[in-house]
Amino acid sequence: MILFVSLFCIVFVSFLANPAPVSIELIDLILIILPFFLGVFSLLVTRNYKLYRTEYPLLFAALLYLSYLLISSLIGLSHGIPLLNVLRSIGPYINFFPLLLLGFLSSKTFRPSMVMISLIIVGVFQIIYLFYLYFIYSGVASTTLHILINRITFMDQRTTLPLFLSVTILPIVLSVQLKNSLIKMLCFILILMGFFAGIITLTRAIFLSMIFGWIVFLILYLYYQSKINSSFLLPLIKKISMYLLFFICIILLISCFKKIQMIETGLLSRFYDHSPLHHADYSNGRLYDEWIPALMTWANSDILSLFFGIGAGYPFIVLSGEERTYIHNLCIYNLVYGGFYGLFTCLLLYITLFKSLIYRAFQAQNIMYLAFAALLMSMFFYAQFFAVHKGLAFNVMLFLIISIALSQPSRLNK
Repeated sequence: MILFVSLFCIVFVSFLANPAPVSIELIDLILIILPFFLGVFSLLVTRNYKLYRTEYPLLFAALLYLSYLLISSLIGLSHGIPLLNVLRSIGPYINFFPLLLLGFLSSKTFRPSMVMISLIIVGVFQIIYLFYLYFIYSGVASTTLHILINRITFMDQRTTLPLFLSVTILPIVLSVQLKNSLIKMLCFILILMGFFAGIITLTRAIFLSMIFGWIVFLILYLYYQSKINSSFLLPLIKKISMYLLFFICIILLISCFKKIQMIETGLLSRFYDHSPLHHADYSNGRLYDEWIPALMTWANSDILSLFFGIGAGYPFIVLSGEERTYIHNLCIYNLVYGGFYGLFTCLLLYITLFKSLIYRAFQAQNIMYLAFAALLMSMFFYAQFFAVHKGLAFNVMLFLIISIALSQPSRLNK
């Protein structure tokens, strides 16, 4: 129970924390102390953990990722970047490494369901907050243009945290595994709430991330069932098709309301350039404004920086003349600040983690691991278009998922 409360506190505090603090705040200190405490706790109570060959690749990938962050810090310091700026740059990535030690605990002490419930509960808090902001700032809007101008993502950066993605994906597991009709209905309502919460942000990356996460889970689930019992595959596809049709019908029904129509029109207007509302689209394509200037800064650096990055905290100048140390693209960020080595370690970590979760699903015969794999891919996709990867909540989720992949099913602990 203490462990569950600690996990919930970490996730919840990562939601409350300022996504872009200008200094180290009290909440940031809590998020430094709690992972360290859980890491030490895990080491002290772990007795019989046996490292199997299947865990080696993931641990190796995590250590390589850590080495890239440390090298980037040293390069940043060598370029004269103040220590505080370096720590602010790598802090969100390196701070939660101790959480992977939770994977060394026995399955009786640490269960994936603890993480799932914590993420869903905090994700619901974020969803409620999104709806609250919408009704406060955009609830009285009478036109789509007004909704676009008063987007809630302008009000608070917490609106773009990836926590609510957990609510759009993880409840699917409960709806499949549990037979209770009320729980199934509750899971459906949660998924629907998460979907519309993503839509009211009017953020293309969020909308596409939700869809991408569902597609990944569907593919993994069908693949899993084909390996477990291929004779049920065709009936399963028919059943899934009926659920999808029902879900689409519900969305179409809700879309009959004028307010919902305005929100959906606003979101769609941000996908094409020839909309009459294009002048109200403050999305900033980022390709020419940010990505190319960042890549040019890296490409024009010395040979060491090409392989190991320009260094943590080193600013580059965007098209508007502003100095930045963050990039709205995870892969480009790792390439610029970690060089070829940083990009390699990042991709290796995500690919290895994804494969490890699929392996655990077959090993434990539990589709919960598939849901976490889909959530991971949804987060990775989201991070290609948003600087969400520098957020505390994103990295809390990432390292909790790593700990789940390292945690061995009960039959291996005996």
